[in-house]
Amino acid sequence: MECTEELSNGADFDGNGFIGQGCEVGELVYFPLPAFCHDRVQNPDEVAAPRYATQCLGSTTPTRTYNVNTTLTLGQRLTLDMVGEGMGGHWLSSGTAYQNARRSVWPTCRDVNQAISDGRRDQLTAGERALCDPSVTRYGMWTQPADFFKLRSVSLSYRLPQEWIPGRFRSATVRLQGRNLLTFTDYEGVDPEAFEDGSADVLFRQEYYNLPPFRSFVLSARVDF
Repeated sequence: MECTEELSNGADFDGNGFIGQGCEVGELVYFPLPAFCHDRVQNPDEVAAPRYATQCLGSTTPTRTYNVNTTLTLGQRLTLDMVGEGMGGHWLSSGTAYQNARRSVWPTCRDVNQAISDGRRDQLTAGERALCDPSVTRYGMWTQPADFFKLRSVSLSYRLPQEWIPGRFRSATVRLQGRNLLTFTDYEGVDPEAFEDGSADVLFRQEYYNLPPFRSFVLSARVDF
């Protein structure tokens, strides 16, 4: 679609970029709106200082969602249940990564931080500096595709043989369930699903010191009388 003057209006946030319709009048837009627009490095492979230009990156909200729900029963006693969910097509700003890169403490920036500490800043590429050099990093460098797939739940249930059950019980089942077991994503922030304003209907979305859902295990028993 072609960007109109109405669609081009965006809301500035702290000079780090803008969120809104995310396009320039006359520009052809190939992603759903609203969208992230940010400063992005233009010479990532050069051994030089980064040069930035504002680019509209992509949708702020997922454009696709898919679910996987599988149940497998063996021998009428052992049952395996798995539930997974994925989302994609969107971008997310990691305020956590950006703020800690500015403080020289973000884990993926250790090599760059060490090079700067050793006086080797002039040997780094513009891309490395744009991400991890505290003096020049920008929020836009930590706005990334946030496609993910999460294994939400896996449970294993076993129905006990009748001879194992005391006479006053009709049946008994033991179940072990694990929740939030695995996340598959290339997103470099803390959690590709989290964002600061929770479930609020807002245009600007960023992950900002949000804790991801914790992994948990539950052992339970069901007895029928």
